Amino acid sequence: MNTWDEETVARIGHDLRGPLAVVSGFAALLAVRGDERLRLEAAEQITAAANLLSDRIDSLLTDLAPDVAGERVERLRILVIDDDPHLRRLLRATLDAAAFDVVEAANGDEALAMLDPLPALVVLDWHLPGASGGDILREIKHADNALPVVVLTGDARNGERVLADSLGADAYLTKPFSPLQLLNTIERLVSQGTRPRG
Repeated sequence: MNTWDEETVARIGHDLRGPLAVVSGFAALLAVRGDERLRLEAAEQITAAANLLSDRIDSLLTDLAPDVAGERVERLRILVIDDDPHLRRLLRATLDAAAFDVVEAANGDEALAMLDPLPALVVLDWHLPGASGGDILREIKHADNALPVVVLTGDARNGERVLADSLGADAYLTKPFSPLQLLNTIERLVSQGTRPRG
């Protein structure tokens, strides 16, 4: 079990309260002032502070991850491929940092470069700039046909799902989806895996 001295606790408190103060401060301003300039600045600053806070919490949770027989529990590496940074942040927030190591790619080229080492699972946006989701899914399954892939799409047409299924998608969720539904899908698929990946 981790034990921290007073100085470490104070530093952690400072690191977490700073971004929280930015979020709270801009929220308070928005409650009394509604001008467009402030609204835009607040959205940008709150998002940046929330990202910083998320990163610091992830780091803290990693430090606090339980040990098993004296060894740190292996986190499962999840590759998230989506060109929307807001959705990538939602997915990172959905996946517990103590259990999952989330790596992100904004396009197919970035994603394919991240297949070594192989992740435990891939979350793939079907509509990306450049290479299509189908092209990327083919490459992923070529690298390892057993690698689970969850396809996300805003297109509810059945033909898209049929194509994804034919290329080996293991699950298919239509946007908007519930983060809990995605988490349950990921946990189900990785629990079915036959070998650890990280």
